[in-house]
Amino acid sequence: MGRVRQSASVLRLPRTALLLSLWSAQVEAQSVDGETAATENNASAAAEAREQFRRGVRLSGQDNQQDALAAFERAYELAPNFRLLYNIGVSQLALEHYADAFRSLSRYLADGAGEVPADRRTAVTTQIEELGNRVGTVSVSANVDGADMTLDGNRVGQTPLEEPVVVDLGLHILTIEHADYVPHVERINIAGRDMHRIAVVLRSIERPVEPPVVERSDTLVVVPRDAAPEDSSDGLLIAGAIATGAFAVAGTVFGVLALGAQGDLHDALDQYPANPDAVDGVRGDLETYGLVFDLMMLGTLLAGATTLVLWVVGKSEGDGEDAVTATFGPGGVLLSHSF
Repeated sequence: MGRVRQSASVLRLPRTALLLSLWSAQVEAQSVDGETAATENNASAAAEAREQFRRGVRLSGQDNQQDALAAFERAYELAPNFRLLYNIGVSQLALEHYADAFRSLSRYLADGAGEVPADRRTAVTTQIEELGNRVGTVSVSANVDGADMTLDGNRVGQTPLEEPVVVDLGLHILTIEHADYVPHVERINIAGRDMHRIAVVLRSIERPVEPPVVERSDTLVVVPRDAAPEDSSDGLLIAGAIATGAFAVAGTVFGVLALGAQGDLHDALDQYPANPDAVDGVRGDLETYGLVFDLMMLGTLLAGATTLVLWVVGKSEGDGEDAVTATFGPGGVLLSHSF
């Protein structure tokens, strides 16, 4: 979502303050340039870091803060030094990336500790305090550890979070995902100095239970029953055929419903911003239809196999066979008879 933007007179630093920040950035450039050259083991990386730093200072003087920020961040990547965080924070502040500037300047004071001059520490502390009016924080707790969290599509960590996430003002989309749980999507609105706390309960995904595998050693021997009524086998065959057809028809219906629910789920996820209630509702329907479809197909197979065995047994009785043997295995059903 877009960041809430205020008038330029409220958000922008006074001209003199901005010039002071840019002048201070150039002073930092001189300090980091010497220290990096003395401490960096990789000469090539150190040389590139110095060049990127000088480029960032030059671009800052030209009020090209976007490219200056990229240069400062590249220099910090090549040769991490707490002084670079000040330059990064100043560029982010000029670009009105207030949450990023809050984090960079806070880390500058924390990493620099006693090496930050007293007057600079006072000025940066005051600036961070003013930034507090332009950012908020989000704290998230969940019933599952190790769930991935993204804010507006950017990954912020996993549950549980060690500390609140600093965010800009306005609307944001929070997503929490885990392989074994239904994703949670929530829209949050952040105001100045807002401390937003969210407690999330993830619902586990219900997976269908796989039917047990019948080993080939399990053998069923069916012996002709002379005392059975003559028409009993015909009744069982009819019942088996009806059951097989009923399971097949029901499975087809729920299969079609599952396909429709899958299409609805794709449509709900493609909407931006996503509607969490709609996504959860459609996902629940899809899981239910899929489970019923699997059960109906299993019933179709069992009823069909039973009907086939009954038909073979009835045929062997009519032909005067002594016994029929049905052997079940992973590859299917093996029927044999003895004379």
